Amino acid sequence: MSIKIQLAIQGGGAKIVGLLAAMEIVEDLVRHKKIEVTRIAGTSAGALIGCLYSAGIPMSEMRVSLREGDLKFLLKKYEKPEWTSIAGRLWKREPIWNTTPIREYLRDQFAKRSKKKLKDLDPPIMVVSSNIASSKIHVHNLDESIVDALMSSSGIPFAFKVWNAQKNENEVDEDNDRETPLLVDGGICENLPINLLVKDEDKYGEVVAISFGVSSYARPDNIFGFAKALLDTAIDHSVRTARDQLPQSSIFEIGDELSISTFDFDKAITLAGSKEYDQIKKNAKLFFDGYIERRNDGNKATNYDPWASSNPTVGKILQAAWTICTSLSRSKMQFDSARMEAIIHGEAQPDECRVTTSFRVLDEPIHCIKVSVMNSVGQEYLGRTWWEIVGPDEKQLSPTVVPIKDPKTPSERWVALHFDPPLAPQTGPYELSVWDFVDKVFDKLEANNLDELVFSSGRVSGLVGKLELIVIYPKTTAIKISPQKNLKCQSFRELNPREISKFRRFGATDKHTAAGIVAENVSVPSGGIDVKIED
Repeated sequence: MSIKIQLAIQGGGAKIVGLLAAMEIVEDLVRHKKIEVTRIAGTSAGALIGCLYSAGIPMSEMRVSLREGDLKFLLKKYEKPEWTSIAGRLWKREPIWNTTPIREYLRDQFAKRSKKKLKDLDPPIMVVSSNIASSKIHVHNLDESIVDALMSSSGIPFAFKVWNAQKNENEVDEDNDRETPLLVDGGICENLPINLLVKDEDKYGEVVAISFGVSSYARPDNIFGFAKALLDTAIDHSVRTARDQLPQSSIFEIGDELSISTFDFDKAITLAGSKEYDQIKKNAKLFFDGYIERRNDGNKATNYDPWASSNPTVGKILQAAWTICTSLSRSKMQFDSARMEAIIHGEAQPDECRVTTSFRVLDEPIHCIKVSVMNSVGQEYLGRTWWEIVGPDEKQLSPTVVPIKDPKTPSERWVALHFDPPLAPQTGPYELSVWDFVDKVFDKLEANNLDELVFSSGRVSGLVGKLELIVIYPKTTAIKISPQKNLKCQSFRELNPREISKFRRFGATDKHTAAGIVAENVSVPSGGIDVKIED
C-alpha cells in the first residue's frame, strides 16, 4: 500500500535543475506505488516543478529539454545583461528580462497536456506569490491560469517584475489600487510553503519538503550586491521558519552537490547532464527510501521528531505532557518476566534493540506507561520505533501515543502510552514489546572495549520472575558477557547453545551468534541491572 504524502517544494530560480533531479525519484516512487502525492505547495521554481509534475509532464523530458532542447535555447535568452541595459529597462519601468518567451513556452507545454487552469492539475497544487500591495502571502485560486500563476510566483522583483505603471497621478484610484494585488516572487513571504499543508496532515498525509541548503554569504560591496543580500536574507529567513515545522527526517535537502546561484541559468544547463545531477538523484532515492522504510517500520508518533524542535512552545507542551503522564503513572506493576535483546549489525545497517515485558496490574488501575525512544545519531533511523501491547485475551490494545520530554533530561526522547479505559486492577498478564533502531546500541564498545546493557523500571513491585539479557552479534566479533556484581537474584546462568540458536531472529542472520544471561527472581535496584560487554 502506497504512503500518502504532501510535497512542499522550495523556490530557487536556476536551482530548478536540482528540483528536477529530486522529482525524477518522486515520479518513480509514485509509478511503483510506494508513495502517493496527494497535494503540492510550491513557490517560484518549486511551483513550476510542481505544476509540471501535476500536469503529467515527465521530469526526464524536461531534463533533456534543458540539456539540449527548447528549454536550453530559451534560458540562453536570460543571460546576464549589461549594466546599461539594466538601467535603461528599469528607467522605463520594465523588468530586466522580457518574460514573454518563457510565458509562451510554458503555455505550449501545458496545452500539449490539455491543461490550462490550476484546477486541471492532479494532484492539486497551491501556487504561492507575494502580494506587496498588502504585505501578505497570496495563494492563487484554482480557477486561475497555470501560466499566469507561475509568472507571478516566479516574478523576482526587478528581474522579472516591476511596480505597476500609472499614466499620471489623475488616473490613480487609491481605494481600488490598494485592493488590487501586486504579485511578485512568492519567496519573499513563503519560499517553502510547508505551512499551507501541515494543518491538513490527518486528511492528506504527512508533509515532506524538498529544500536547499543554507546559502553562503559575502558582505556586499555594491548596490546590486546589497539589493541581492536583502532579498536573500528575507527569503532564507522564511525558509528557516518553515523548516522548523518539520523534523529534519522529513526534509530532503539539496546541498553542496548543487553549487549554483539563483540567476546562473547557464550553469543550470550544464548541470542537467552532469555527475552532480545524478548525485542529487542518488541522494533523493536514499532519502525517500529511508522515509518509506521508517513509515513502514515505525509508529506515527515517532516518525516526526518534536523533541528536537527549536520552537519553545513545542518544548513546553512536551514537558507538560511529561508532567501529566508522571501524575498518571505512579501505580506499580508485577513483572512476570522481562527480556532485553540487542542486535549488533555493524556499519551496513543500524543496530536493533527489543524489550519485551510481561506484567500484571496490582491494586490500582494503570492509565499510562512511559516508553523510551532511542536517541539515534543518524536521523534516517529516527522514527523506526515499533511497539505493541497485548492483553490477557491475546487481543492487541491501541493506546493513545503522545511524545513527552523530561525537563530534567531534555535530550532524551520518550513517548507515553495512554489507555482508555485504564488497565483494570488485578488483571493480566499484559505483554508489552518495544523494538527500536539505533546507530550503535553499544556506542562505547569501540572506544573503551567495555559497555553495558541495562534493564530498569521504576514501576516494578517485588521481584522480576525471569530476566533475560541477550546480545546478538556477528560471529567475527569476540564478545564476552558477564553480570555485574550488584545483580541481586535467586540464581542466574548463561545462555545454553539451544537458546543461542533461538535468538537468531529479528533481523539477525546465520552470520550472528548470541550471548547472555537468564536470571530468576531478580530484584531491580534503582538504576537497573548492568551487563558488562568485553571485546
